[in-house]
Amino acid sequence: MNEKKGICFEIFSSGVGVCLFGATGDLSKKKLIPSLYNLYAKEYVRENFFVINIGSKDYDEESFREYVSRILKSEGAQNYESFLSRNFYFKIDYSDEKSYFNLYKKFLQLESRFLNGVKNRLFYLAIPPGFVEKTLLNIKNSFNPKPRNTEIIIEKPYGSNFCEALNLNLFLKENNIEKCVYRIDHYLGKDSVLNILLVRFLNFAFDKTFNNKFIDNIQITVYEEEGVEDRISFYDSIGAFKDMITHIIQLISFVAMDLPKDMNQREIKKSKIKVLKNIKLFSEKEIKDYFIRGRYLGYENINGVKKDSDTETFVAFKLEIETYRWKGVPFYVKCGKKMKEKMTRVDIVYKNSDNAFSNKYFIENSNILSFIIQPQKIMEFRFNAKSDGPRFCVSAQSWNKHFNTTLLTPSDYERLLLDAVNKDKTLFLDSVEMEYIWRYIKHTEDTVLKNKIILERYEPKKILDSCLKMIEKDKRKWIYV
Repeated sequence: MNEKKGICFEIFSSGVGVCLFGATGDLSKKKLIPSLYNLYAKEYVRENFFVINIGSKDYDEESFREYVSRILKSEGAQNYESFLSRNFYFKIDYSDEKSYFNLYKKFLQLESRFLNGVKNRLFYLAIPPGFVEKTLLNIKNSFNPKPRNTEIIIEKPYGSNFCEALNLNLFLKENNIEKCVYRIDHYLGKDSVLNILLVRFLNFAFDKTFNNKFIDNIQITVYEEEGVEDRISFYDSIGAFKDMITHIIQLISFVAMDLPKDMNQREIKKSKIKVLKNIKLFSEKEIKDYFIRGRYLGYENINGVKKDSDTETFVAFKLEIETYRWKGVPFYVKCGKKMKEKMTRVDIVYKNSDNAFSNKYFIENSNILSFIIQPQKIMEFRFNAKSDGPRFCVSAQSWNKHFNTTLLTPSDYERLLLDAVNKDKTLFLDSVEMEYIWRYIKHTEDTVLKNKIILERYEPKKILDSCLKMIEKDKRKWIYV
């Protein structure tokens, strides 16, 4: 008798008490509070659940629930009274150790009231990098976190520079907190990103052709329509490259990693780290030729921008992976603010056919496998076929698959929150991954600064000519402009 095999992982929570640090911040307002509500409304978490919202602003329980209510109304939510009753507010002085002991007392009271059986504790640090170590130390001293029931999610960026990132890793190790820590990158929670792995590894046609024998180049585009007005205090200190590079490298690692032995966190991380440690550190000449910086017109007029600001809102660059599988295959990246539309996509461009038939009939259209991550979830494959009509003509055709999202489908943040509660670090970054990413960031930034790469200006919704010329140097063109 044949045995049917497959993979199907159910995600759910048996109960959790959440401490949301930075609850009055922009990320909590736009993503985290709605995500916690959706997990509750979809019954991924239910009876054994509460949230302590932690911030430095002068809210009390009632006024903060009114604040949450306004957020949920703006999201179109209804019937959220039960969720509100499980939300509490705690004003804190982040540097005052006594505040954390008072927080611990409040947490114990709510834990005994709401959590039955399994008592999971989730701390989400949606706070600036400069507050992270002090907050972690105070959590350690007051809560005495243990890996078996405590998860601490740290929001990016993980430090402001390479040295800070290394120091944070060392701090976590010295204080025995690393096993509790989950470094989040919300891109890894997107269904369409996870689908890159499954389409690659579960389909023979793609699994056997994802290498330098078949692939000519890979292109990654991350466009955003909006500017940076509401994030200017954060954004003006880092710019487009540092803001987006972690997301981009995670996409690249999913495209470029070797087949893991299993779909578990240990094996997937081994395959990812092999990619990260083999990212080529470009020479000065290569950086000059293949790194473009831009800023949209009007940025300098935003309230809060420093007078001497050299911050970019657009970058385009080339990247290479020096593994046996990908040696010689360029990865072209472009990302920016104030672009023509919101779009995140990966275009995998196959080499042109070199058989006699194709050469005779001048078939020049490459096969292209595209993963559109957002705003929609689409997979598209472009190929050559006969055109409609009586004549023997060939044209580029396409097949595409739209992936539907049901009401129960968790969003990226929802999925990662649940994974953390379930102690699954597969889709989170560990210290080794972060060190390799920061090594690449530091080398690139130092080389860009040393060579004074010009900050060009561009009109909103327009792409820089230098971005087009960058890829044309290699006799290639962008699939999506």
